Amino acid sequence: MKKIILTLAASVAVLVLGSAAAQAQDRELVVASSATYTPFAFENKDKQIVGFDIDIVNAIAKQQHMKLRIVNTPFTSIFASLNNGDVDFVISGVTINEKRKQSFDFSAPYFDARQLIAVPKSSTVKSLKDLDG
Repeated sequence: MKKIILTLAASVAVLVLGSAAAQAQDRELVVASSATYTPFAFENKDKQIVGFDIDIVNAIAKQQHMKLRIVNTPFTSIFASLNNGDVDFVISGVTINEKRKQSFDFSAPYFDARQLIAVPKSSTVKSLKDLDG
């Protein structure tokens, strides 16, 4: 079972925010998020990007007295946006894997999503092995 980890490049953000504290009023932190993953990031009825991830990044920016601009970026483009320097960091549902670790720094996970299989109580399925075949 593949573990899906939602990550925030918080350590990178804290470094960026901390080093820019003197320029706080002039610095805008640009964050890419794919606003299609409710409840973590999604567009509300007013087309504002909201959700759990957004609350986290807003709290960091507020604590550091930074302006924040969240860019709704298709998930397929968030890493390219980061690589190109179009954004300072990414907050979106991201699986940490070895290939991505070679190119990007990740914070410690702030949310661990687990995959589960539910069956009726009367089912004979008691483990993954029972689903083989």
